[in-house]
Amino acid sequence: MAATAPPLPPRAGRERRRRGPRRLAAGQVVIVGVIAYGLAALFNSSTLLKMAERQRLGSWQRSFYVDLTRPVHDLAHALTLDRAHQSIDDYRGKGPGSSHPAVTSAALVHPPSSAPASSVPAAPTTTAVGGVAGATTLAPAPSAPATVRTPTSGAPLRLWIGGDSEAQGMGQALEALTSRLGDVDATLEYKVSSGLSRPDYYDWPAKLAEVVATKPPPEVMVVIFGGNDAQPLQLADGKIYDVPDQQWQDEYRRRVGAAMDLMGAGGRKVIWVGPPNAKSAQFTGRLAVLSGIYAAEAAKRPGTVTFLDTRTLLSDPSGTYTAYLPDANGNQIRMRAGDGFHLSIAGSNKTARAVLDRLSALVPGLGGH
Repeated sequence: MAATAPPLPPRAGRERRRRGPRRLAAGQVVIVGVIAYGLAALFNSSTLLKMAERQRLGSWQRSFYVDLTRPVHDLAHALTLDRAHQSIDDYRGKGPGSSHPAVTSAALVHPPSSAPASSVPAAPTTTAVGGVAGATTLAPAPSAPATVRTPTSGAPLRLWIGGDSEAQGMGQALEALTSRLGDVDATLEYKVSSGLSRPDYYDWPAKLAEVVATKPPPEVMVVIFGGNDAQPLQLADGKIYDVPDQQWQDEYRRRVGAAMDLMGAGGRKVIWVGPPNAKSAQFTGRLAVLSGIYAAEAAKRPGTVTFLDTRTLLSDPSGTYTAYLPDANGNQIRMRAGDGFHLSIAGSNKTARAVLDRLSALVPGLGGH
């Protein structure tokens, strides 16, 4: 009988140590941190830009931070991350009891002072508007039909939509609504932080002159300004005036009237959408001055310009700011973004439907009706 072999002795050497979680090197930590901060900046680019614009007009701090945050905002818009941020804000704000961090409305008043010159091609004549160098005189526009024709699917209505950041959401919603009609060809052009107050930042008179000079020109134009216009102006006398000053109001009224005359030359129809009120009572008061000017100038042009007052459209029954309004089923829907001024997706849709109602009243047979 064979003998059983003795057991082998244990292997000599050190015991194998258990590996713990792998740690990142210092350089890897920095890279991860930079990526995280970069993504956060992209998703919150609009808030960062508004905070930069809150700085004192003309200060180096404001110029520095605006120059730093504007490219980030432009990249976020190109990647549609700004829409994602707005959608998240809408989702988080399902009920009126939810808390939403607010950005002070002062951040919405001042557009950048150090932004590069507008890339819009120059209009035929450039001069100073109200003493502001580089602004463009509103040149005479090509004539348009006195009455809007009945559009067809083969010859759709040429609709142009433009303005400041509020034009983005409202314009996209209006494009979606009119696309279902089958007889409207809509074009949307907007510029964040722009308006009629600062042609040195973005020359809207030049842009409007370019738009009406296209072949063929638009038959109806929809614009919204105001959110960035309630700021001081330096006029031809070299003095700076603010919204409550009569000199400011006279100059702004002149610019609004000139823009209406350009767009409405020859009978072209214009729908001028006023800015909504704001959570800030002070900002709302300044916006009320602008809305009063829009309404008064539109009333002087009854056959051409239709004014849509969104303050009544987006306020509660007492006329007070509210972030929520009921839908057709009585459900409370968030109509405003977290900054207390801009429109949410639902607010943009509500405003676009009101614009479409005005458009249907101006254009015979729109949508086959």
